[in-house]
Amino acid sequence: LVVQCGDGSVGGREECDDGNDASGDGCSADCRREQCLRSSDGEVRCTACPPDSVPTEDGLGCRCPKGFAGEPGACADIDECSDPAMACPEGRSCVNLQGSWACAVACTADALVEALASCGAPSGAIAFDCRDTVIRIPADSDVRGREVACNDLVVDGAGRGIVFEMDPPCWKVPLDAAQCPAGLEPDGSCACPDVDSGAEFLQLRGDRNVVRDLTVRGFFEGIPVRGRDNVVEDVRFERQCDDSFGSVGSGVGNLFRRIDASRGCDKCSENSGNLADTDPDPRVRAHWNAVFDDVRFSGCRTPVRAALAGRFLLDRVAMRAGDDADFPCDGPRFSSGTADDRVVVSLQDSLLEDCRHGLRLGRGTEALVRGTRIAGCELRAVRAAAGAQVTMEGCTLASNGGGGSAETGFGGVAVLEGSTADLGGGLLEWDGLPFSSKGENAICDNRGPSGRRRDVQNDSGFPLPARGNWWCSAAVAPIRLMGDVDTEPVLDRAPLRVHGALP
Repeated sequence: LVVQCGDGSVGGREECDDGNDASGDGCSADCRREQCLRSSDGEVRCTACPPDSVPTEDGLGCRCPKGFAGEPGACADIDECSDPAMACPEGRSCVNLQGSWACAVACTADALVEALASCGAPSGAIAFDCRDTVIRIPADSDVRGREVACNDLVVDGAGRGIVFEMDPPCWKVPLDAAQCPAGLEPDGSCACPDVDSGAEFLQLRGDRNVVRDLTVRGFFEGIPVRGRDNVVEDVRFERQCDDSFGSVGSGVGNLFRRIDASRGCDKCSENSGNLADTDPDPRVRAHWNAVFDDVRFSGCRTPVRAALAGRFLLDRVAMRAGDDADFPCDGPRFSSGTADDRVVVSLQDSLLEDCRHGLRLGRGTEALVRGTRIAGCELRAVRAAAGAQVTMEGCTLASNGGGGSAETGFGGVAVLEGSTADLGGGLLEWDGLPFSSKGENAICDNRGPSGRRRDVQNDSGFPLPARGNWWCSAAVAPIRLMGDVDTEPVLDRAPLRVHGALP
């Protein structure tokens, strides 16, 4: 393969490739990821810094982050614990963290609540004095002690194998029969309860907090985030009964990075937000209520749900059915709360595989889907309904459909009445800007309920542009399309596309 920066395909040593050779748009002219910020003078500047460094406050250069020393490209963590002046209270050891330090706390629920109440005093960080330990938090404990209004707090497992588990876990909590659609167990518990709210592990209400390197298991809710510029990274969510994580309410610029969520009974990530609170420039993180970067969902009923309103960026997100038949994947859903609200979604370099519904877009949703593979979903790859609009470019939609349900719209892409789509050659407004898809999608072997080919179903009432795509053949047979679909010209070979860095 010949790797060419600016061709829209990530290859070789490229960190990104947005299909152009311009800098200052989040991907530099030499295909390196840029970090963009709004400087003190109000300008947005984008800088391609080495992975160990961050932009300077004016956005004109790079520097080592707080807690690191050296030059960009060779920043080294400062070991604060080697400084005799960093003495911890008697009986508490000093733990060096990346960019910080902490006086270790005992591995108990009470010690965690006490440390949260002090916002991690004396250092502003919380680490633990044990290894490979399950810390059990009583299901009937007061959750208010874990609703944190701190700013700049770090909660770090520090590679010590720390697991937080609700006791008893959410699937063992006795419930009313109405809260268990599949029926109660003999002891009154429920394998997958239908509970919209329950005991949570941790709620972030402040700004610029970081939670990293923990396992969270068996809670009704994991880590809902309501503040600004918080980071949840390298966290594993296992068998949650309601929502594992997400940015909700007034949350803006919250980053979820390198997350694994598995066996979720409901929404593994629930999100909402207010567009008026966000930055107008899509290059900066604060433009988005939530940013997903390298997130993996396995066996989550609804991997990602965004409702009410907000902007959501999903980059390198994998959503798959799990190995356990009790934890299927229905697929992600996006829709607004009212006719006046908007949900703006950017889904790029991602994977949706072996789920039931595929990608569902509803009222008030504007979706831009690029470089994403959707395959093996039972009913369809994409369904746009209730006035949603979707633009797709450089995607692969293969072997979806073949199953039936009471819902309408099956096969590859189903665009229902009042909704709009651009699969190539059209022009739709996305997030306030006009955007025209180049096409270059591979739309192959998708099926309707009868098993016959149905790559596109257009019931929108408008012509659907789908030019410049590969249909597994240069000749597009009418049987593959339902409704008014403009496919000419057709690519004479499958497009080359690298779908992110997903295993």
